[in-house]
Amino acid sequence: MLHENVQHINEAAKAVSLYRPRTSHRAPAGSNVNFRISREPFRLPAPYTEQMQTYSTALAKWYRNCRQLSMLPPHWEALAKSFDHYELGGMHMFIRPDFLPTNEGLKCVEVETSPFGLGLSLWLQNTYEELGFGTVGNHLWHRNFPNDLAFVTTEHTSQYEGQLTYLADLLQRQDKEACVKNAAKIHLRHDSQTIYRAFYLYEHSRKIDALLHQRHCPPSDLFVESKLPLALAWDDANGADPLLREIIPPTWVVKHGFPCPFSSWEDLVNMPASKRLYVLKLAGCSAGSSWSEGVHFLHKLSKEKCGKLLKDALEGKALYVLQKYTESAKFSQMWFDFESKSEKTMDGRVRLTPYVNPENGEIFTAKVVIRAGTDRIHGATDAVITAVC
Repeated sequence: MLHENVQHINEAAKAVSLYRPRTSHRAPAGSNVNFRISREPFRLPAPYTEQMQTYSTALAKWYRNCRQLSMLPPHWEALAKSFDHYELGGMHMFIRPDFLPTNEGLKCVEVETSPFGLGLSLWLQNTYEELGFGTVGNHLWHRNFPNDLAFVTTEHTSQYEGQLTYLADLLQRQDKEACVKNAAKIHLRHDSQTIYRAFYLYEHSRKIDALLHQRHCPPSDLFVESKLPLALAWDDANGADPLLREIIPPTWVVKHGFPCPFSSWEDLVNMPASKRLYVLKLAGCSAGSSWSEGVHFLHKLSKEKCGKLLKDALEGKALYVLQKYTESAKFSQMWFDFESKSEKTMDGRVRLTPYVNPENGEIFTAKVVIRAGTDRIHGATDAVITAVC
């Protein structure tokens, strides 16, 4: 039988097209979302809740520091300056740490700054609160947004237009002007309208390059929007911050001239797979570095495949980071199966994503993704996505 909470959430989703799948997969008959619906938010254990706030504040401070070139070690400053579109000034509207709850506490494996997912998180928060649940978040996210803006997408990011339309509607309720436009079709109403860059900086085209010379936010900072700040926290040349190293798993830039955690990179290739507990990730700044693409779990690969990936990472143009593998603890969450018309329990691994004010570390909203049978914990038709309480 369809639980009344699931029915409310499913009906609420009818009016909001939050997510358009990138593949042929569609929601099962009867469901209005492309993920599994839970009757209640994820109940985050108290120790994790306390860590989430402490760690979010520390990461917000860290990302503010990363915006200042004068505070970077020389080899990092040169790397940061090498990026196209690098500019100082301004602040992101939010940062979104990707926390994995482990037996040793929360671990931050990535930090996002793009708006994709914010609309879904706010919709989940608001919808579960309509059901009487208290959720994590202070609802003050709109204060960081300009008074008149256009969310601009590309074909690559158009699947998020439903979420961005929801954000625009929420901003309009706060007496702000907001709309959603595609980069191929946009015509600004006036010079004072701010473009919200809802696309990736590597998506070069004449139209996009022209847009980046208009008044826009968030700032065009490829360094901060990459995974490199995580590696910077583990470079002794930058000084060792014990709290950051408690939060972020060991992470290194895979590039000659930067610290290597082994006698040589070949040592990593020659390790037995059971000891090769590392993840190779595209650092960002290029296609394939989003949506869990460009992520390689080295302990699941053959020696030959691992060797080829590392060789390409060291010799190619794209930047990579290597991160110590972190395994999320497993949690149980109820979800409704529309195909069998019954409630089931998922025992899966969790990714916790709060949306954080970069100025003070306050949490605007938070959601979780839960998946079973995989280390790739991201939104999918077989994932439970819900708010946090």
